[in-house]
Amino acid sequence: MKDEIELLISQKSMEYKMDVEVVSGEEKVGDIFLENLDWINRSCELKLEINMNFFDEVTRKIIKYGFEYLNLNRIYVRIPEYEKDQIGILKNNGFLKEGVERQGKFFKGKFWDVIRFSILAEDYWRLSLDE
Repeated sequence: MKDEIELLISQKSMEYKMDVEVVSGEEKVGDIFLENLDWINRSCELKLEINMNFFDEVTRKIIKYGFEYLNLNRIYVRIPEYEKDQIGILKNNGFLKEGVERQGKFFKGKFWDVIRFSILAEDYWRLSLDE
């Protein structure tokens, strides 16, 4: 049986950024950053540095936290086009493609597009009710 994933949320600076440590049992499996927190427009940018084995579960937990506890309206994420698995997981969790930053990332000797995805609170609540 897989250990329960825990999100350890740092309260040191919630004004513009939140750091979240992700652990499974005693093992750290990654970090999440909620950046550019905009409390007026209730939005933030999500950055995930997570072991792929936990990416889906962690994505679900952090968007739940964002909408149910932080009362956000919009969460967005920027993912390089070569991260196909991450893109699939985001789409499966209700994120929609908003646009493309053409050749926005240089990696392994090549320029890659960066795709911007977002999920709105209304999408989250609709998907939550469908489950």
